[in-house]
Amino acid sequence: MVKALRCGPLAHVFGVVLAVLLLWPVPVAGDTASDEEGTECFVSSYYRRVVTVEGFNKIQMTVTLPTIYRDAYRFMQDGSHIYLGSSYVTPGFRSEVDAGLAYDVTRNRWGEIDRVNLAWRPFIRTATAYEYAPAEPQYYWYPGEDVTLTYEIVRPGYVKLTVSGAGKHYEFEPLPSAGMNLEGRQFMKWVVSLDQSGREGLGPVPTTYRIEGAHVRDVILWRPDGTAVPLSEEYVNKPRTCIFPEPSPFTIQFNVKYADEVISIAGYTE
Repeated sequence: MVKALRCGPLAHVFGVVLAVLLLWPVPVAGDTASDEEGTECFVSSYYRRVVTVEGFNKIQMTVTLPTIYRDAYRFMQDGSHIYLGSSYVTPGFRSEVDAGLAYDVTRNRWGEIDRVNLAWRPFIRTATAYEYAPAEPQYYWYPGEDVTLTYEIVRPGYVKLTVSGAGKHYEFEPLPSAGMNLEGRQFMKWVVSLDQSGREGLGPVPTTYRIEGAHVRDVILWRPDGTAVPLSEEYVNKPRTCIFPEPSPFTIQFNVKYADEVISIAGYTE
């Protein structure tokens, strides 16, 4: 048995202050001077994230949906998301949007929730809303299908996601999201993640869950004046672009780094 050390009141206060200083996030405003990739990754589960510099208000990508191999012992504790989004950051304020596809439960022919036969289904999450497309077959996408995701700020403070591919289409009504603007004063992003329930801020745990062959490509950005440009290294905010954790149980084929990648994610097994 390990015995706890007894500390006086002053040592306790010092320990609390030190913990706060170590965990307090570094504020980000605009582009950072650092060019080191991954210096601003948050601790969570397993993910590949590419973040742009400011200057855009719309992003689109095409993805070939991966095959998912689930961990039978963890069942619904692990999941997958492939999504776009944006973040608006100023000193003392942060607004984040995630919008894309979740590998989620379906409903069977009797309307019952099916936790075995999952499918990719559109979702969007803001600070005030978390919405899914209806659990209906016309809004299910499956491994191997090509899907185009389009995320945009449609007017000040409102965002929208459109999903199309394999003969199916879904469009969310614009949702409010404070700070998002038409001037391009936000970061855009794309993400492929293996998520684990309750692990934000704690880091990943072992799992046999695997994501195989998520092919992200044709990533396009729109400037406020309406001009479109393909994502390239010059538009990448490297400190906020991550492979987490590092070293990671990932396999990534970089056809064009940041803009055309084939991603497979496996969890730690021990």
